[in-house]
Amino acid sequence: MRKFKILYLKEDITLKNVEYLKRTMTKLINGNNEYIILNMEKVRYINSIGLEIIAKCAIIAKERKKEIVITNIGSPLKEIFQTIKLPIFTKLFDSDKEAIDYFNKNDDTLEVK
Repeated sequence: MRKFKILYLKEDITLKNVEYLKRTMTKLINGNNEYIILNMEKVRYINSIGLEIIAKCAIIAKERKKEIVITNIGSPLKEIFQTIKLPIFTKLFDSDKEAIDYFNKNDDTLEVK
């Protein structure tokens, strides 16, 4: 049975919290969740270090047969993500429900934890 976890980011990603992002995402990748949803509904700004962390974690997750997706991205951030080609590393969805539906298409035995 496959499991997923939603990480709700509650503020902009800046130098003051980028290490938290790195630690938390690393912990999720190393855990038993095969799918990770990064909910960015409350994020209006992300610095270049944060972008790098997300891209690197997405690559590491794929190497481990896991997947990170990003949801609830505001228009300005979505435009930045498209410009830097982040969708090469991770899928972008408008809502958590869309991401969960995507996971369900890939596996009928999905379990929420």
